Amino acid sequence: MKDNRMKILKKTLDSIWSFLILASLVLIIVFAFLEINLIAKQIVWYISCAVMISSFFQKRKTKDKFEVWENASTILIIVIFGGSFIINTYKTAFNWYWYGFVLAATITVIMTICFAIMAWNNSDKSKLTKKHILAMALKLVSFYLLLDLFYMSFIINSLPLKFVFGILSLLIILYSLSISFLSSSKYPKWFLVQDFVVGIGLTIYLIFIIPNNDLQTVVTAVIAAVYGGLLTLVGVAWTIKHSDKQKREDELAKAKPIFTFNIINVEEPDIANRKLCFIYDKDSFSGAPKPPNGIVSYMELENSANSSFTIQRIYFAGSWHIPSANNTLLPSNELLVQMYRQNLIEHPIMEIEDIYNRKFYYDLMFICLPTFQNVRFCSLGELKEITLQELQARDIPIE
Repeated sequence: MKDNRMKILKKTLDSIWSFLILASLVLIIVFAFLEINLIAKQIVWYISCAVMISSFFQKRKTKDKFEVWENASTILIIVIFGGSFIINTYKTAFNWYWYGFVLAATITVIMTICFAIMAWNNSDKSKLTKKHILAMALKLVSFYLLLDLFYMSFIINSLPLKFVFGILSLLIILYSLSISFLSSSKYPKWFLVQDFVVGIGLTIYLIFIIPNNDLQTVVTAVIAAVYGGLLTLVGVAWTIKHSDKQKREDELAKAKPIFTFNIINVEEPDIANRKLCFIYDKDSFSGAPKPPNGIVSYMELENSANSSFTIQRIYFAGSWHIPSANNTLLPSNELLVQMYRQNLIEHPIMEIEDIYNRKFYYDLMFICLPTFQNVRFCSLGELKEITLQELQARDIPIE
């Protein structure tokens, strides 16, 4: 009974707290623009901000997972309407131009941190490494803050600061454009478009505001040479990168195992001058092989001249079975594989690995052949490559 009362009390307090948070949000928005008594306006607005900030820290303590967008939106709401509150309440030099400067800086930092956290959490699923994510986040926050400072130079009407922050922004753009074609990491295309458009715009404006005409002519020629060299560098780098990528694809295509098989039509094939591989039970690799149990099955694989590969394991009788040490098939060579099976209806699955550690799976279909003593043995009659999805559809464990 006491526990039920405590639960009801807790739910009631949580409901009241949620209502206070919602009311505080409304008051923060509304009181930023209301024309009422100054002291009352300040008291209500500051209390509302305190409630919102406390709710931020309360969520941080009670939740194991950091809610990126939810916490970021709380900060942004306070900053957005905080600037409006200051402008409409106090007589200060903080005007709407400075408000835009502060708001842009805040949004830049928060959004960069949010995207960096999301990319970091999904780094295992994406092609971006954690080191690349940190470098990109640092580059982005530096670039956008410099653009924001470049905007500030217009507010204070400072020509030297325009050149300082504009040139620093251009250096980051030129660096980003240069490494985007040289780096092995994938660079988002919209970043390239952004850097190109902003870079061209900044260049034209900075040249335009140079007060000396002779200096303007010289700088124009230098900038043209720099952009020409950059385009040449990008073209060469793209050609080399494309060539390397094509070479890599050709090597991977050539390394994919291409092999066939020979049908064994005798119960005891001649093993002289043959490479022989035995398939053991799954738990017999560390010790002696278990005694043969079932009908003997043979498959003689004949490799092409392309590349070597390794037989990793074969699945039958509900489990994976490992081969003996002699499980590598060299180019233009043959390998005789022997195993014992009881269930002759099921199709074993063979897993092989190429020189680049890529795994391929094959469905093995055996044919059973009688001998003059009426003792049957099996020989590989057909094989077909299958996908990982087909294996999963058959409920065959991969790990």
